[in-house]
Amino acid sequence: MLTFRTSKWSYTSSMSGGASFGPLLISGAKLVLSDPQNHSHSFRYADFGFGASPMRLPRSFQLPSIGGITLLGATSDFPGSGAMFTTSYFHGSELSPQDIEGAAI
Repeated sequence: MLTFRTSKWSYTSSMSGGASFGPLLISGAKLVLSDPQNHSHSFRYADFGFGASPMRLPRSFQLPSIGGITLLGATSDFPGSGAMFTTSYFHGSELSPQDIEGAAI
């Protein structure tokens, strides 16, 4: 059974940007997290993929498409807060920046 433990790290903010062409998407983002000493750390990532949705947003909520390419984005102007958790697969006492960096699926 998978168990969770609350970390002393916390979520502070994030920002992202990307573009899609039909069902293909590429994007990048930055997560801002605070460590247990309340020092801010920025983590950047990029991703890609594809998908399809049976539903579409109303036109008033859609960004314009330029030549079939749709741009998307979100700024970090709206700070947030959130908890972070580790699972039973993490055997350390507390997270470090190196535990958060690296590839993910």
